[in-house]
Amino acid sequence: MRLNNLVRSLPLAGLVLLISSGSFANPLTPGTCVGQSTVACPGVLDVFSNVAGTFLAGVSTGVVTTTYSGVLTSAVYRNAGGTLDFYYQFANSAASMDAVARITTVSFLGFLSDVGYRTTDIDGAAGVGGINFVAGAQAPGAADRSASGGTIGFSFDKATEGDKINPGETSNILVIKTNAVNYTTGTTNVIDGSISAVQTFAPATVPEPASMGLMGLSLVGLALVRRKK
Repeated sequence: MRLNNLVRSLPLAGLVLLISSGSFANPLTPGTCVGQSTVACPGVLDVFSNVAGTFLAGVSTGVVTTTYSGVLTSAVYRNAGGTLDFYYQFANSAASMDAVARITTVSFLGFLSDVGYRTTDIDGAAGVGGINFVAGAQAPGAADRSASGGTIGFSFDKATEGDKINPGETSNILVIKTNAVNYTTGTTNVIDGSISAVQTFAPATVPEPASMGLMGLSLVGLALVRRKK
């Protein structure tokens, strides 16, 4: 009986993904970019102001290289429709020798994404789950997605050195909205001369209803064989 109920509920996962896939007004497709108002990278990045969803997980990690140091904060929020938003923010230490020009994160392969940033605090002074995002002062100049679709990057070197995340500065809150309903560990890279790889979060795939149905039938078959024995 429990197995039958499980199999019946599986198509709902596919339905959630189908419904949520239509909620992206400005999807960033693989191999494209947005934000510098040029022919190569037209338009501007979205500035999100919607209420953040339910906090699921977060982490603040110290970053230390030979040229810069700071703290990378990341978190996952679930929207009312069940889809996930991924948040990232880098605070460059005042003691750093170098500014930070780029932040990339993986892996978003196979998922829809809508990228942008927030200019206001979302958690309040006390934070949520020990994680606190602040308003920040430095907005990304552009965002891009690799040809495979797996890597999404935010660039801060728009025109001059002053556009980077300089020592003592904190980026705005970087946001990747997805149609994912599950998450797993991912990797975010903080880049400028040196590269620091930090464990953060990324979307996780769920088995397709058809695949889950086949697995369910296999389990039923095994149960029948055992019963005959």
